Amino acid sequence: MINELIFLLHCLTVSLLAAVALKYGQLALASLACLYAILANLFVFKQVLLLTLCVTCTDAYSVGSGIVLNLTQEYFGSKVARKILYLALAALLIFVILAQIQLYYLPAPSDFSQTAYLNILGQTPRILGASIFSFAISQNLDRVLYSYFNRKFAHKFFILRNYSSLLISQLVDTGLFTILGLAGTFTNLWDIFVFSYLIKIITIIISVPVVSFCKKYLPVTSLDFTRDEREKNNLQKEKNNLQKKPGTGKD
Repeated sequence: MINELIFLLHCLTVSLLAAVALKYGQLALASLACLYAILANLFVFKQVLLLTLCVTCTDAYSVGSGIVLNLTQEYFGSKVARKILYLALAALLIFVILAQIQLYYLPAPSDFSQTAYLNILGQTPRILGASIFSFAISQNLDRVLYSYFNRKFAHKFFILRNYSSLLISQLVDTGLFTILGLAGTFTNLWDIFVFSYLIKIITIIISVPVVSFCKKYLPVTSLDFTRDEREKNNLQKEKNNLQKKPGTGKD
């Protein structure tokens, strides 16, 4: 029962952070997307018992990353969402490369952390590669699907659009990871696929309404300094043009 309560708190926290990031604009959403991408693949090896099922505990981050991209599309457009997705994937790749470099340092005789880091960051390349690949494909699919449902429903039915894109993209994510990362190692692949996807469905059902509720009461405050600076420059240009018009100066 403890794991179930932690899981519920986990889903709520990931959802609330996405809503809060939306309040502060594109930079906050991009930062959170990068963080979720890294966490989703960093903790993918930890297995927990949830509803008597043995599953990974990172599904909330995968779903949360999709929610962040959907919120980005909702308020800033598909092009911005695509840039944030590529930025998150780049951050994930950089993390993997730098983490491997860190592991190659020879530890001091008094060091006690090398074994722990190797257990976490030195996992088999196949599983880590499958996790990253499936994450990249599913998140890009979610972006495309959300854009399609956005046009189809004319920006209405926020919860339905998120449910549709997330359920399909996470189905693909689960299938790809199960086949690419676990085939040949485990015999009960169908059970692993069904149980993992079931947990993702529960995560999506919990998370999306929370974000929908919170975003109504969190007005967006932009931290997009590039856009703010551009707007400031446009206002200054308009002011200069008005001052140059005949008859606006003093007699």
